[in-house]
Amino acid sequence: MSDATFASAVQALRAAFPVVATVTGPHRFREYVALYRSPYPYDGSPQYGDEFAEFLDVMQVEDMPYLPELAQLEWLVHCARQADDVPTIDAATLSAIPTEKFGETRLALHPSAGLQQAGYPVARLWEIHQPGFAGQPTVEAVIVRNYILVNRPGTHVEVSTIDEGGYAFLNAIARGATLGEACALARAAKADFDLAEALQDAAARRLLCTAAG
Repeated sequence: MSDATFASAVQALRAAFPVVATVTGPHRFREYVALYRSPYPYDGSPQYGDEFAEFLDVMQVEDMPYLPELAQLEWLVHCARQADDVPTIDAATLSAIPTEKFGETRLALHPSAGLQQAGYPVARLWEIHQPGFAGQPTVEAVIVRNYILVNRPGTHVEVSTIDEGGYAFLNAIARGATLGEACALARAAKADFDLAEALQDAAARRLLCTAAG
């Protein structure tokens, strides 16, 4: 691979994983790119970097164990920015679905939506590295299971932490479950899951679309 192609690979991965590039530093990030390009030669595709999080996991970065999860989150953000915009279902339409139809109603997540289970507070790490962040740039270095939602309700991508019930519900919808099945899975994960509240929240975030077919 030529120096120019390597530089292009570095530029492409830095654009897709800016926080990873920041926390690792330029020299170390270039080393990762150099290793990554061997099994995954740079091809100029917008999808270049799809395996980067898995690659970092295989690398077993002991001093930054959160790095693969951070890369996974950044890839969801990258994909959300590129996703097609499609019409979403509003709150009134969702609330009008009869209870007796829950067992046959299938919805879909907006193409920009992505879900992640994480063991480190990578959503917070991502947040404090965003342009214009004005809060306290601190992250608790603890291992804690958390659930992350990435979506693009308008022109900007949002990263949020959600509860286990909400994650189970949206994950089930993404996998093709009916509304009734998704609700049952959400209540198994979180006993006090409120479907009406979840649908209102999904409408506000512009998360749900009509399922294909």
